[in-house]
Amino acid sequence: MIKKMLLTAGDKENKEGLYHVKLTMLLASVGMGLSICYTLVYFFLTEATYAVVFNTAITAFYSLTFVLITKRYYFLAKVWFIGVLTLQLFFLATVFFTKDTGFHLYFLSIPSITYLLFSRNEKKVKFVITLISIALTYICQYVAFPGFSIVLPGYLLHISYLSTIIVVVLGQSWLLKVFADDLISAEEKQKKMAITDHLTGLYNRRHLFVLAEHCIKGSIQDNKDFSIVLIDVDYFKKINDAYGHIVGDEVLKMVARSLSQNLRDFDVAARYGGEEFILILPHTSVREAEEIAENLRRSIESLPLLVNNRIISLTISLGVAALPYGEEITIDSLIERADTAMYTAKERGRNQVVVWDEIIALGNCDSYNNTQKI
Repeated sequence: MIKKMLLTAGDKENKEGLYHVKLTMLLASVGMGLSICYTLVYFFLTEATYAVVFNTAITAFYSLTFVLITKRYYFLAKVWFIGVLTLQLFFLATVFFTKDTGFHLYFLSIPSITYLLFSRNEKKVKFVITLISIALTYICQYVAFPGFSIVLPGYLLHISYLSTIIVVVLGQSWLLKVFADDLISAEEKQKKMAITDHLTGLYNRRHLFVLAEHCIKGSIQDNKDFSIVLIDVDYFKKINDAYGHIVGDEVLKMVARSLSQNLRDFDVAARYGGEEFILILPHTSVREAEEIAENLRRSIESLPLLVNNRIISLTISLGVAALPYGEEITIDSLIERADTAMYTAKERGRNQVVVWDEIIALGNCDSYNNTQKI
């Protein structure tokens, strides 16, 4: 039953979020457990039959929270839970016991619980519940309610009051921790968004240059191999024109996934712009980079892309450039070499890997200037 509710709460249509739903269920379960405990105490240790009946009813009310969640009434479930909790605390603090037990101080925890259960967009509800909680705390503290039914010994009153303060303080501490965790999580999310391409999930162009500059400087200082591979999706504009931008976006995401799955742990893949991707390959010679590029080419070529019940052929052209020994070079110059090699691959018929060194060896490094970028 609980598993079914969690699956239902996790549906994409649930705007409240799985976290808030799970927390509501957890707190409702705790409320039910405490109500059952109170019911047993009243039944076996007192003669307050009305208290037994009331807490039995409260237990049933808490259970309705789960019913509302099952029916996908998430907002109503949260409001209902807060309402039942408020009712229970009010009766405990005014009808069954005196204010000397400190039960009315639990109202100070309701704003904390409210801010945990409700989303940031539900500010009015949180504000209203907070005002009600403060008002009820004041009423229970300063308004006399005659006819108390259950009288506790002095030492139990003292224990009850102290335990209430401890629970309220622990609740506030928990809330502060949750807020701190949320701030840290939001900060990390913002940092990740600043360096990530939103469509493919790879690093973006700006962060690419940060990483590449760091890697190339380290490779030059340590005299280590360093290579890059520039990748372009063949006939991408035609795919966009023929099948629409949604299919085009899916193509880019498929290529990005393939890159991520086929690279080594220390390699870096990024979206360079448009339908172009770039790989940073530290400690990699030009021949190793060429082999990696060829494996990627074959992997992309074998990807099944089904659109309107027909399979679209997907290929890429790749240009490889490596850090030359004994030569000072910037990352911009290295990328320019890889770019020249990539467009040479496209000029030769696409769906192939070309290495910058081969262009130099053939003496046609100017072919890039005469190549139309498609």
